[in-house]
Amino acid sequence: MKKITYFLNVLFGVLIGFVCTYVTFEVLIAFGNFNPYIVLRTWGVLGVYAIVCAVFALLFLIFSDKTAVAVKRMAGFLEGLFSNIPTIDLLIGVIGLIIGLLIASLLAVLYNGIPWHWLRLTLSALTYLVLGYLGVAITTKRRNDFSSVFKGFSKNEKKKEKYQNAKILDTSVVIDGRILDIMRSGFLEGTIIVSDLILNELRHIADFSDANKRTRGRRGLDLLKIMQQEFDKRVVVVNVSGKYKDVEEVDEKLVLLTKDLKGKIITNDYNLNMMATVQKVPVLNINELAGCLKPNVMSGEMLEVEVIKPGKEDGQGVAFLDDGTMIVIEGGKKYVGSVMTVEITSIIQTASGRMIFAAGA
Repeated sequence: MKKITYFLNVLFGVLIGFVCTYVTFEVLIAFGNFNPYIVLRTWGVLGVYAIVCAVFALLFLIFSDKTAVAVKRMAGFLEGLFSNIPTIDLLIGVIGLIIGLLIASLLAVLYNGIPWHWLRLTLSALTYLVLGYLGVAITTKRRNDFSSVFKGFSKNEKKKEKYQNAKILDTSVVIDGRILDIMRSGFLEGTIIVSDLILNELRHIADFSDANKRTRGRRGLDLLKIMQQEFDKRVVVVNVSGKYKDVEEVDEKLVLLTKDLKGKIITNDYNLNMMATVQKVPVLNINELAGCLKPNVMSGEMLEVEVIKPGKEDGQGVAFLDDGTMIVIEGGKKYVGSVMTVEITSIIQTASGRMIFAAGA
């Protein structure tokens, strides 16, 4: 380890000797009207460099122990100095210094036309010092502006990562309630976005004088609470009341929010579905999903069903499939409360779903 230390000290001494010789020669040329490169010629210059480098290498070798202690102290001082400075301040200062030096290098080109070497060298040095200092001073004084830019960028990046594959809910889906079961099943991926607009609509519905609407609004709020409890990190409430001030309709704001987040709208609302589709915004419709998952039954198929209640017409009975599809059974009234075998006679598709007609087998 000591050999390595000695070698580094000698190398550092040679480097310092070379720099000191070069600077001395330049000063003599600039201010002393004496050009060592012409007077001493090649071998003389090389000899001076060699002697000075050897002297400095010897000095650093002799005082290697003291030099090591001094270097350690200096390193400790610099470490303590810079450790108290925030990272953002150091970064801003370095950026300012680089900008200042770049501008100085451009201005230094203008001094090439000055015939006096010493004046040219002096002006260049002053330009680098002044602009380097100004670059650091100005950027650190404006640190708040730079900090806000870096923080804003960082937040945007996090936001983009956080809201990747976003799914934006509308009021109809929350009131419907099936979204919770879909999330529990694991078929719905990504971040679930609930805007404050939807919360306001649910609160408004929950305060209705009509008992039915009031129940639906409260059920929606309760559902959101359960979703947050079960899927805390995935369910995010986004405040968009202050955005899209030129837009009045909630549906339009949801479409714009979906575009901004590059996500998909989940809805049961026909109008919102059409609006989003026209604007080429992806839509996930739970009713369409439920329709795809319904058992395929065909006319002439035999089923065993439990007759739940009488139908509207005389002699009719009503049964339901497991997915909630209604079956109207001719002559099924007398079988209410019991299981009977029926034959599917026809199937009608309506806007609200399917209706199946059957007769006793």
